[in-house]
Amino acid sequence: MAEIGWEGGLTIATLVIGLIVMAGDWVGPDFVFAGMVAFLTAARVITVNQSTAGFSSSGLLTVVVLYVVAEGIGQTGGMEKALNIVLGRSPSIFWAQVRLFIPVMVVSAFLNNTPIVALLIPIVIAWCRRQGVSPKKLLIPLSYAAVFGGTLTLIGTSTNLVIAALQERRYAKTRPNDANFNFFEITPFGVAYAIFGMCYTLMASPFLLPGEDTKRHSDLLFVAKIRLDSPVANKTVLEAGLRSLERLFLVAVERQGHVSHAVGPDFFLESGDLLYFSGQIKQAKHYSEEFSLELLTNETEAGSGEKGFAMATDLKSAEEGAEQPSHAAQLLQATVKAGSDIVGKSIREIGFRGRFHAAVLSVKRGHVKQPGKLGDVIVQGGDVLVLLTENKTVADDKEFKRIFKEVEPLDLTLEKEFLSGMRVTSKFSGIGKTITEAGLRGIEGLYLVGIDRATGESLRVVQPDTIIQDGDLLWFSGSIENVYFVLKITGLEHHQASQIGQLKVGILNRQLVQVSVAYDSPISGQTVRQAAFRTKYDAVVLAIHRQGQRLAADVRDIPLQPGDVLLLDTGTSFPKRFKDDRAFSIIKGVSDTSPLKSNKMWIAIGLATAMISTQIASGAADAVPEYINLFTPESSRRGLCS
Repeated sequence: MAEIGWEGGLTIATLVIGLIVMAGDWVGPDFVFAGMVAFLTAARVITVNQSTAGFSSSGLLTVVVLYVVAEGIGQTGGMEKALNIVLGRSPSIFWAQVRLFIPVMVVSAFLNNTPIVALLIPIVIAWCRRQGVSPKKLLIPLSYAAVFGGTLTLIGTSTNLVIAALQERRYAKTRPNDANFNFFEITPFGVAYAIFGMCYTLMASPFLLPGEDTKRHSDLLFVAKIRLDSPVANKTVLEAGLRSLERLFLVAVERQGHVSHAVGPDFFLESGDLLYFSGQIKQAKHYSEEFSLELLTNETEAGSGEKGFAMATDLKSAEEGAEQPSHAAQLLQATVKAGSDIVGKSIREIGFRGRFHAAVLSVKRGHVKQPGKLGDVIVQGGDVLVLLTENKTVADDKEFKRIFKEVEPLDLTLEKEFLSGMRVTSKFSGIGKTITEAGLRGIEGLYLVGIDRATGESLRVVQPDTIIQDGDLLWFSGSIENVYFVLKITGLEHHQASQIGQLKVGILNRQLVQVSVAYDSPISGQTVRQAAFRTKYDAVVLAIHRQGQRLAADVRDIPLQPGDVLLLDTGTSFPKRFKDDRAFSIIKGVSDTSPLKSNKMWIAIGLATAMISTQIASGAADAVPEYINLFTPESSRRGLCS
C-alpha cells in the first residue's frame, strides 16, 4: 500500500475538521474553504499557484456570472412572476410538481442549478402558502428538477464545467479532438436521465415526501362569548360575516344552556351567546379580535373572578413569543398520556391552575366535537389540550411531563399582527374577479379584513365572492412576513406609496425595520404626520401594531402610544443610525425584505436571455467566433494567455 506521507495526513485532517465546522454551522462554508486552502498553502502542502488556480477556471467564472444573472432576475421579481404564471392554481400536488419540474429543468439547463434553487425556494414557499399546501411536497422536487436539468447542457451545473476543464487539461496535447466538451454533447444522455428522474420523483413522492411534521391540530374546538359591544350581536350569522371564515368554522351556538348545532346563515346572534368554533388557535385569536369576541378558558367560562394570566382574550404575553422572559405566559398544546391520574376526571375537578399553573383553552378528542362547558369535560387518554400557562417553565416541570406528552409551544403562531392598506391599480390582474379568483383568500396567516371603495363605500365583512374593483383600498391583516408578501404582488401598491417615493435612501439599500415606541419617547402622543417622521428619520411607517386594537386608517393620522410597534420602510443603516435615539426602545431590521426592482425586470431578463442565447449558439455551431463562445475552457485559456 502506498504511503500518503505527512502531506496527505495533514490534508485529510484539515478536511475532517472543515467538515465538522460546517456540519456545526459555526462558520460559513466560504470562510471554511478559504481557511483550509490558506492553511495548506502556508504548510507548503500546495503551492500558491495551485491554491489560486481555481480563480482562473472558466467553470468558476461561469458560476459567478450565473449567480449575478440569477440574482438580478430574482431581485426584479421576474423569476417569481414567471413561476407564478407557470404554476397557476394547480388542482393537486401531483400537477403542481409536474408544472414545477418542466420549467425548472429547462431553466437549470442554461443557468447554474445552485443559484436557481436558492432563488426559487422562497417563491415556491410563497406559492404553497397561497395554495394551502405543504412546501415539503415541492421543495425536494424543486431540488431534483434543478439537478436533472443541470445534466442537459455543459453549463447546467458547476460539476459539468469542472469535468470539462479537467478533460481539456488532460487531453489537450494527446487527444486534442476529444479535449473539449461541446455545449450539447451530453444532452442526449441528460434528457433520458431527466425524464426517468422526473417520473420516479412523481411516482415516489406521495410515499416518501413528508407532509407537515408539526403535531399541531387544525380542528381544535374553541368557545367564544359574544360581548355587548361586539359587531356580530343582533345580526344573523351571514350578516355578521361568520359564515365564510378562513380555516375556522362555526359548528354550534349555546344560548342559556341550550345548544343549537344546526347553525344556518339566518341564525340570529345575541350578546352573551357562546360560539363554538373548530379550527386553529391562530385563526381563533384573529377572528376573536376582529369581531370583539371573548375566547374562554375553563376558568372564565365558569365565571371565575380570577383574571391574571388565565384570561384568554389577553394573550399578550403569549403573543410576544420569544421576546418575552421566562416568567411570561405561554400557549402550549399537549396530549394527555393514557393511564395518567387525570384520566376520568373533569377539568374542573383536576384544578389545572393549582396543579399545572395553566388554564384550558380547548379540548380535542379524536374526530369528535361535542360542544359543552370546558369545565365539565371528562379527560381521557389521548385528549389534546390547548393550555395557557402561567410561565414558560411549566412545560419543564416533572409533574407536567408525567401527565402530558407531545408538548408543543404555540407562541410562534401568534406573531404581531399588522394592518396594511394596499391600493388596487390598473395593473392588478384580479380586477373584476372575486377575492377567491384573484388568489387573495386562503393564504396562510394573511386575512383580507376590509375594503374601502373609491366610491366611498366601506366593506367590513369581506365575502369570498366580493368583486375587486380598480381603486379599491384592501386592508390586509398579518405578520411582517405577510406584509412583505403583499408588497410584492404586482398591481397592488401600499397606500403610503407617495411617501415611499420621497425617501432619500436608494432602493438598493432599503429594507423593512420594526421599532417600538419608547415610554418616554418624544413622539408619543403625536401623529406620524405631526412628528414629521419621514423628514426626520428618512423612513415611512407602513403599519402600526397596537396590542388589542386594529388600526384601519391612514397611519399618518394615528396618534402614537408607548409600546406601539411601527413597521418601517427605510434604509438598512437605520438600526445603526438611531440605536441610541430615545424615541425608540427596540429597533430590529427584517432580513431579506428589500423591495423588488420591478422597473429593471426586463433589463435583467434581456441580459439573461442574451447570455443563454450565446451559449446555445456556441453549442450549435461547429465553429464560432471567440466573442460568442464566452465560457468554454479553450476560449478562456486563450483569453488569459493573450
